[in-house]
Amino acid sequence: MTVHQPSFDRVGSDKCIRVVGYARVNSAPTDQSRLLGIQWERMRRFARERAGWTIVGEFADVTTRRPTGRLPGLRQALAEAGASGCDVFLVDSLDRLSRLTWEFASVVEELSSAGVTLWSAVESFTDGEPDILPSLQALVALAQGERIRRYIGGAACSGRAPR
Repeated sequence: MTVHQPSFDRVGSDKCIRVVGYARVNSAPTDQSRLLGIQWERMRRFARERAGWTIVGEFADVTTRRPTGRLPGLRQALAEAGASGCDVFLVDSLDRLSRLTWEFASVVEELSSAGVTLWSAVESFTDGEPDILPSLQALVALAQGERIRRYIGGAACSGRAPR
């Protein structure tokens, strides 16, 4: 991963920072709209608190199950971030990007190759900080473990065999 120091993290910066936001929910259909709204509110507030930050694209995925392959909203957000000269790829929290460590690392590498810095509105660091990738991967590994625990627990409780 290429490490680049963000120079636009302080209030008072004169630089115009182009931000692409991405949100994801995967819960019961009755909760999806509310949970998506909570993520967008946090990300919009986070961007407003930083001088010069402008959200130029908002993308989301709403699912009830994890499909195979990269989610369409994430694909579109990454394409927009890379093609539009975006400075920041903003997520509410890192586990909204992916709960699979290999996919998370792939997205971080794609963003880094395009010169885009990954920011989280909840976690207090970015991928522009030195030696942060191991910490990011550890957070995603914890989220992946939670996903696996729920999957196995749900299958065990329902009497179904895991697929």
